[in-house]
Amino acid sequence: MQDSRQPQTSKTEELKQIFLGHLPERLAAIDKSWQALDAHWDPILCARLYHQIQDLTGASGRFGLLEISQEVFSLETELGQFVDSGLRPNETELAELDQQMARLQQALSTVCARHFNLAIPSQPTDEAIYYLRHTEEIAPGLVAALEAKKCIVLTYSRADDLLAEMEKRVPQLLLIDTVHLPALKSITDAFEQLKKQQKPVPKLLFLSRAKELELRLQAMRAGAEGYFVPPYDISELADRIHTMTEPDEGPSYRVLIVEDDPAQADFASAVLRKSGIDSLIVTEPLKILEALDQYRPDLILMDLYMPDADGIELTSIIREQPQFIGTPIVFLSGEQNTEKQLDALSVGGDDFIAKPIRPRFLITTVINRIQRSRMLQQTQKPVNSRDPLTGLSTRRHFYEHLDSLLLKSDPSSAGLGVIYLELDIRRRG
Repeated sequence: MQDSRQPQTSKTEELKQIFLGHLPERLAAIDKSWQALDAHWDPILCARLYHQIQDLTGASGRFGLLEISQEVFSLETELGQFVDSGLRPNETELAELDQQMARLQQALSTVCARHFNLAIPSQPTDEAIYYLRHTEEIAPGLVAALEAKKCIVLTYSRADDLLAEMEKRVPQLLLIDTVHLPALKSITDAFEQLKKQQKPVPKLLFLSRAKELELRLQAMRAGAEGYFVPPYDISELADRIHTMTEPDEGPSYRVLIVEDDPAQADFASAVLRKSGIDSLIVTEPLKILEALDQYRPDLILMDLYMPDADGIELTSIIREQPQFIGTPIVFLSGEQNTEKQLDALSVGGDDFIAKPIRPRFLITTVINRIQRSRMLQQTQKPVNSRDPLTGLSTRRHFYEHLDSLLLKSDPSSAGLGVIYLELDIRRRG
């Protein structure tokens, strides 16, 4: 049996080697900051050194480098009191800090020497996240929640340090606290260089401390793929970030085409197929419910005028089914009558595409509607998903989750099955 922990162990070891490979640079930066601070104590220089030490604390502990983590934690604790108070240490305290710095530098030098000839791979690691954060943690517990989901998270407190790391290795995703927005220009410039070199560009996410539209606009203009505001649900936030680290294998969209004209249906299907969108054609309107249950589409393309049942009647019936109440329905029609269009929208339709179908317009409409629908599904929390008495998932939530797992499974798999076990834990006697 293959050990499922091996891929994650390999990733962690790979990131550890990267961290070790960059230790000489970090050692030089820390030494430079300490020399400047020792010569002239300044609260700003102290905070900078503290941030460098703090980043080292998290990474060394995460990778099990005890000889570093013990020294760096001690120094972080000692420096922290001066960062918080803004006071200057006395001579005795300065001497103690100097000794702690010497011990840390010795530990770093020892580790650097031991791993001096390590070969550092240059390709991005799956699920590697660089987190540019602030000293005051904006979302406590987020790093631990991401690591529990097999993500590798490296934290930085200064944009310069993060950019230096990105020159050596590009992460899968970049998570930024909005307090670092002043450094955004240098980060986007780095992205442009990656594009010119035809290298992968990290996905960009932001954590905000306030619901300010101006901050969101800055992030959006920088190409942000996600922007999160407080209050944070750490579990949900970690889920959404983890989802974005998964390899982009292109859209896996399913469209149900309900069209009584086979030629029109085949044309729409061919257009969708060229964009990697799967489709199922139904030319007999009365069979739509059976097709919906079996196919579970992300969107329905519905002809407005058909024999036996028209698009408005079918839409009314579909919207009576709870599981399809949010599925986008887009009408295909040459109808120019505004009243007729309003009737179609009033029963639950979402949009119109005029015939003859224009391929580009069809693709754009379908993708936008599906993406919007999926975003709404992600942001809407399930109602009463847990029993208030037991804390366990309700039967309805269990069946919905089971249904989603079955839909994701390989239909050709002969070993697919469900085992139901009931445990009787009632007390006796």
